[in-house]
Amino acid sequence: MDCQPTHFDLLGLPIELQLRIIEREVDPEDLENLILCSKSIFELSRQARINHRERRRQYSLLEVGNAPLHNRQFEELDLPSLDTHAFFTLRQVLENNFMVDYCKILKLRGLHSGDDPGEDFAELETLVEKGPYRGLIDWSRYFEGDHDSACSALFVLARNIEILENGADIVDGFELHLQPIGNTHRHLREVRLYGDEFTGEKMSKVYLFASIPSVRKIQGRNIAGDSVYDGRSPLGTNSVGCPGIGALEEIYFERSAIDGPTFEKFLSAIKALRIFYYVHTTNLEDRDAFEPRRLVDDLRRYASHSLECLTVVDDRGREAADSDVNPRTHRSLQEFRVLKQAAIESSLFVDGYGGEVSRLVDVLPPTLETLVLHDPAVLDGLKAMFKDLVQLKEERLPNLRSIVIRGEGPVPKDIERDCCRVGIDLKVSDWWDTGDGGGSDSLEPSY
Repeated sequence: MDCQPTHFDLLGLPIELQLRIIEREVDPEDLENLILCSKSIFELSRQARINHRERRRQYSLLEVGNAPLHNRQFEELDLPSLDTHAFFTLRQVLENNFMVDYCKILKLRGLHSGDDPGEDFAELETLVEKGPYRGLIDWSRYFEGDHDSACSALFVLARNIEILENGADIVDGFELHLQPIGNTHRHLREVRLYGDEFTGEKMSKVYLFASIPSVRKIQGRNIAGDSVYDGRSPLGTNSVGCPGIGALEEIYFERSAIDGPTFEKFLSAIKALRIFYYVHTTNLEDRDAFEPRRLVDDLRRYASHSLECLTVVDDRGREAADSDVNPRTHRSLQEFRVLKQAAIESSLFVDGYGGEVSRLVDVLPPTLETLVLHDPAVLDGLKAMFKDLVQLKEERLPNLRSIVIRGEGPVPKDIERDCCRVGIDLKVSDWWDTGDGGGSDSLEPSY
């Protein structure tokens, strides 16, 4: 069998056909590379490049749904008109594929009850059969008349997106519609999931999107740990742990409640995690206990070689669960080899059994640059934590430049004086300020 590559002589075609191929057949992501092939293609594609830039500006964002997000970091959004139903957008996409070919950010919101698109689903199927998406997948599963199935179809079509934002009110059936996507979304780098502030979003949906090979960053708000994961990949591959998520580099979970075993299984599959950000809450129904010691210990086992930024705190300064008493965790921080920024509960510096407070110079890794201490109840132990800092700082913590204490009450003057002597910028702020950049769509912490 001849396996030699075939060569397509684009320049040998009539000019009109070359223009059509450049304008209509070349993927937007490949156009910039194509024009480098020859001077004639560069000149011929001048108008195509103008159109390319205009479409990229016009269609880079696609947003559907009109349910507002209720969260302390978001003002209630004004409700758009009824045409935000996903089926109206899907119809437009099937008539104009540029809407998804050039889409970089796809935002899917829920839909208020009572909104009815009044759409002719048979006509949509006809559009599919006539358009470029015929035969791509079994489209019959996406024409079920509900908002979430249409959202699923939009996601499948938007193969060039880099950021997916999935709102709180997309129903559970959304997961089933996404299973056939395979490796088509090779540009998707970031996924943002927003769950309901009382019931939360299932961790199984995090697994689903994290299993897409190109995804490097997962952001979640109001994520609730669940027990539906039984060792199989959400995309169907049988394996131990969470297959397919090894390429994740950044995890941000704000106001979430995830149990220890779920986190351990999740973290054990990641090869080189750089940023881990977790703010626990007890507001979600069926919430799990806060176990910061266990979580930090799991991170030490699976990410000590790569973790640069660590945040493990509670959103209201509550104490950890009684079961969270690993006596070794308060010293395991030193095993993080490249850790630069840490925001952690001050209780981690206390021996889980004896109650003895450890010194900063005995616990922190030498690579650390910024430390944020949470928990107002531990302020009484600050003197013990800062003991011998002046004498041993340069030897054991040469890179430490900033310490933020989030707690109620003043910091002793001698601690402020010691920090000033060794060049550490010491600040005190309210204990409920989690340092997550308040007011921004991003969950990334502003240490």
